[in-house]
Amino acid sequence: HISQEIPSDFPDCKKSAKFLERLLEVISNQQRVILNVIQLDHQYSKLSREDIAESYYEISLAYQLTPDLRLSTLMSLISEHKQQQNYAEAGMCFIECILIILDFMSDSDHKDFMKIGKHISPLLPTKWIPLNRDLVRSVKSDNSYEEGKLFSLSILIQRLKEGFAAFVNAELFETSIVIGKQLLLIAEQFNLYTDLTVFHQQMSESYKNISKSEEPGSGRFFGTYYRVTFYCKNHLSNIHGKPYIYKESKLTRLGELSERLRKDVEKQLGEGIVVKQLTQSGSINDDELDPNIVYIQITFVTPHFTLDEIKSRMSEYSRNTNVSTFAFETPFTLTGEAYGSLKEQCKRVTRMWVEDSFPSLRKRLPIGPYEITELTPTQNACSVIKTQTDRLRAQLSLFFPNLNELQMLLQGVVKPTVNEGPTAIAKAFLGASATSSPGEKKVQEQNRQELARNLANLANACNEAIARSETLIRSNNTKLAMLPFHEELKKGYIEMEQNFRDLGVM
Repeated sequence: HISQEIPSDFPDCKKSAKFLERLLEVISNQQRVILNVIQLDHQYSKLSREDIAESYYEISLAYQLTPDLRLSTLMSLISEHKQQQNYAEAGMCFIECILIILDFMSDSDHKDFMKIGKHISPLLPTKWIPLNRDLVRSVKSDNSYEEGKLFSLSILIQRLKEGFAAFVNAELFETSIVIGKQLLLIAEQFNLYTDLTVFHQQMSESYKNISKSEEPGSGRFFGTYYRVTFYCKNHLSNIHGKPYIYKESKLTRLGELSERLRKDVEKQLGEGIVVKQLTQSGSINDDELDPNIVYIQITFVTPHFTLDEIKSRMSEYSRNTNVSTFAFETPFTLTGEAYGSLKEQCKRVTRMWVEDSFPSLRKRLPIGPYEITELTPTQNACSVIKTQTDRLRAQLSLFFPNLNELQMLLQGVVKPTVNEGPTAIAKAFLGASATSSPGEKKVQEQNRQELARNLANLANACNEAIARSETLIRSNNTKLAMLPFHEELKKGYIEMEQNFRDLGVM
């Protein structure tokens, strides 16, 4: 298809340069295909599930100029994802398949369906680049090309149905509805009344599932994320020292992932290989590691959002889709211990950005840039208080706040059960004993004032949240059972407010 992309009015030198550029691209893509096909053919039984998916993904990218082969490769990747019950990733692959089919249909009698692509392309982790029109016409003119087998309306409908089912299985009901609306569009266009009935019923179930997921204890979990880095110069040179974010199913524990990765290494390199897990989360000096031992560094990470993103991502679904930034915190003290008193506790925050975003066509994405910020004890305290305030304010900004979410946020402030709450922070940094700190020689007045302002803002947000919660409960008879817990939260708030007043915060 290279000659198709060189306009006839190009000067010969420009034609040659263009031809050479396209030729080099084709050669590079073919090398990419060959290397990954060989790996799948000869080492499939030794590869990890992430390596297999990566190979199929790389082949699909190399087939940019041959959309029919790209489609078949994506279908192979979908098959792998389904075997591992990676339904979200399978759904993303279906979306890419659908967009390829739509691009081929753009010159047919079904141009009205091009709006489907506009609706579903934003779901992809990367911006969709339409296929080159000359390329499409060139492929269609090929005598061996059979349009009906890959790019027909019936195949489009089938892929939409499969994508819908994949997202339902992944409990991404909101995404399934976007796909379902496109099926309705086609069914209405062709008066497919039986299909319309089925599609409406399926979408109704998705809406019901979204409603159920907002109830306490719904059990809808979107995944767990870990930063994973392998170190082994002699045996894993291709991924040695390269950090990745792994998306694991629902509530996968670190120990479970560690055991699976250990087995993957033994499957690839043999059971005689020594595998060790690195416990520290900071940077590793690989010169101090044995090059014949496989070291695995695994760190639990969470999606990280800016203040504006917190305000716009109010649902659990929105906080677990289109995620590309992650963070983890490392506690430390200036005395060398990990943990100390509130006035000693420092914190190191590591933020990381990945290529694309989750959910993606793969469950493992390489980490790109990252930044590390160290917070003093006072800065750490301000950060904790400000985050709690921002989350409360974001929920209160909604016309219909989520009552369950509101009570959960209030509980974390006025009746903390895990970490020391705002009252303990206020006493530590603003009380009579807050004159000096090992972490800071003294709590400077400007830091005290900033913390006091943050605590006052938090108290005001809690006051509004308490009033809003009571209104929501008393205006809905089905919510009256939540009133006793609300009264406990109210009592906790009054106690916190009094402590703040005693300390001069309010």
